[in-house]
Formats: sequence, structure tokens, C-alpha cells
Amino acid sequence: MLKKNIENIQELGDQKSLITDEVNLGIVTLPKKIYIFDNLTLELSGDLSFGMEDRVLIFGDSGTGKTQLLKILSGLNISKHGEVVLDSDGTIIEACRLRKQFLYIPQNPYIFSGNLKDNLTFGKNISDDIIIDMLIRMNMQYLWDEQNLNIFNISGGEKQRVALARGVLLSSKFLLLDEVNSMIDEQTTRDIRGYLSQRNVGFIEVAHKASKEDKILYNKFIKVERIV
Repeated sequence: MLKKNIENIQELGDQKSLITDEVNLGIVTLPKKIYIFDNLTLELSGDLSFGMEDRVLIFGDSGTGKTQLLKILSGLNISKHGEVVLDSDGTIIEACRLRKQFLYIPQNPYIFSGNLKDNLTFGKNISDDIIIDMLIRMNMQYLWDEQNLNIFNISGGEKQRVALARGVLLSSKFLLLDEVNSMIDEQTTRDIRGYLSQRNVGFIEVAHKASKEDKILYNKFIKVERIV
């Protein structure tokens, strides 16, 4: 429970930092192997270099460590042998820089009870028109009428969409999506992916519900395998 609360605080803190801090990375490169724990090594193949406007699909069998990879990219986790993500000039990107560049959105994002607008903006000055348009894009404009969120009544899919809308509204540079469509219907998921692509919002997604039609929206692919 304590670990989960710490991750929730880190998630909110990372999103708040995106309001004011700006880090401009060029091409990011991942190694072919990442050592997570003594008994977990990730082997990566595919498009291991990507830019901030690319749309990357991560795939692999269940339990291979795809979530661990996203957490390393977000700076929430550090590999056993230190930071492994490289900038365009070949230098290692420290975890603090990763947290300002990448926004990790988990399957079960943290939403606090209270005002919907506060959940979406963290106090940043964003007009109601922009917020309502974002809610329409996420197919949850009905929440605007309620305004106050009761975390005991909001569904898992609604939490995921609030977190996605929050990430885009706070002008995060790059989204790390950890099966955030797992509780959202296929058509809404497709609409959201299309919207992110239209806005040139770069993202890496771990997804198990990506059809051939959906895969057209991605331009890079990374396969993750687990070596024990």
C-alpha cells in the first residue's frame, strides 16, 4: 500500500512538473538489453530509436516486463546498472530529466475526489472551452455537467480517460501509456489514438487490443522479451 501511495504521489508530481519545466530531447535510443533485477532482463528488438513525435507500440507476451520498460523511460524506475536511456548525442539521460520529458499513465491512474477541472488542470489556467473540447474528444463530456468527481462512482475507463485528458492538457511532451485502453471500448480507444496522432502528440503504448486497423496509427514498434 505504501509503495502504491508513493507511486501515486510521483505520478501527480511528474504531471505538475510538466506545467512549468521544459526539457527538449532529440532522438531517444534504448539498448538491446536492460537489466531490471537479478532475475529479470529485458531484451528489446525493433525500432529502438524514436523522436518526440513518434507513435510507438510496445508488444510482447504477458509478464515480459513491458510496464517495467515504461517506468524506466518515465524515470520512476532505474535499471540495475543505472540509467540506460540515451539522448541523440549518445549521453545518458538521468531519471530527473526523464520525469520532465515523459509522462507515465498507468492502467489505474490516480484521481482525487473533488472538482473535475482541478483534476484535469492542477490549477493551470486553461479555458473551459478547451477543457470541454478535450472531454468531447475523450467521449466523456457528460462529466463536465457533474463537475465534482466521486472516486467511488467513477469507472475504471473514466479514470483512464481523465488521466489521458490531463496529460494532453498539461502539454506533456511524450505520453507513456500502460494499457490505458484496457477498460475503454474499442471505438473510443480508436478515436483517442486518432486524436493524439492528429495533434502530433508522441506516445509509447503497451496495448493488447491493437487491431490491424489500429496499427496504422503507429510508425514504430518495439518487441519486449524476458530473459531469466
